[in-house]
Amino acid sequence: MSAIKTLVTPLDWGLGHATRSVPLIEQELAMGHEVHLASNGRALAFLRQNFPDLPCHELPDYAITYPKSNLYWPMLRQMPKIFLAIMREYRVVQALHQAFHFDRVISDQRFGCYIPGIFNAFVSHQIHLPARHWFGGRTVQLINAFWIRTYFQESWIPDWENYPGLAGDLSHPPLRGVKTRYLGPLSRLHKMEAPIQYRIAFILSGPEPQRSIWEAQIREQVRAFPQVPFFLLQGKPEVPFFQHQEGNLSIAPHLDAASLSLLFAQSGLIVCRSGYSTLMDLALTERPACLVPTPGQPEQEYLARKLGAEGKFPWSKQEDFELARFL
Repeated sequence: MSAIKTLVTPLDWGLGHATRSVPLIEQELAMGHEVHLASNGRALAFLRQNFPDLPCHELPDYAITYPKSNLYWPMLRQMPKIFLAIMREYRVVQALHQAFHFDRVISDQRFGCYIPGIFNAFVSHQIHLPARHWFGGRTVQLINAFWIRTYFQESWIPDWENYPGLAGDLSHPPLRGVKTRYLGPLSRLHKMEAPIQYRIAFILSGPEPQRSIWEAQIREQVRAFPQVPFFLLQGKPEVPFFQHQEGNLSIAPHLDAASLSLLFAQSGLIVCRSGYSTLMDLALTERPACLVPTPGQPEQEYLARKLGAEGKFPWSKQEDFELARFL
């Protein structure tokens, strides 16, 4: 009997969709399934680095322009471009299916990655959008729910089933009319113990230009504390690995799971985005952290406020970010 063929397709909006796919990919491999990977940009570079022996295929870029303010109105204006990207990736996936004959698809937030006639699972912690009373957010929410119900057999949610879980109103309750599985938080990291080596580790992630804007802020403010050891993880898997030192700042473009787990253990404090995949890493490693949500992303702002109100993590807006406060 031939092995089940699974196509895993994480979205390339930051690295979170790709990193949280790692446990799912490893589970598929452990079950003896044949796994193909498909994505684009940094997500595809990450997958190729972490699974060099697996077939990797390139999908079209959604090419979303990220605003400095609320995300949903710009997304609504760009909806024709998004639908065009969905249609393009759908055609690519059908061509891949013709060549490799997949048995199932696991799509992390890619709406065009499904194959009629086989099993398709849609992975997302954000089945409900924050600020649903806004017209833009409400419209995007209706489209989001319709697409999942229509083209996917199951909704897989990487959160605890009991409310509020980690994502709160984003992941609860399940969508009506959709078979739902709560998977629990997914993380590629491992909890470790190690002596503290860095006062703060800055974990950068997310789309441009905000990733670069925040990195420039961090580099500028670190100069005021030349005796304090810091680590800057740039979140750039497409760059060849080269860890180097700039004064008191250790810098690496990316780290594998084992090295990142060690960095978490060696850092007195993690300063990072409030992207959901990063939050799942923090939940698993149980490290103290401060959150800086990506400007213009209501999901990250909601999560930062929620976890701050629960007393789990303090947070700061990017424009108000002051390293001295964290120290």
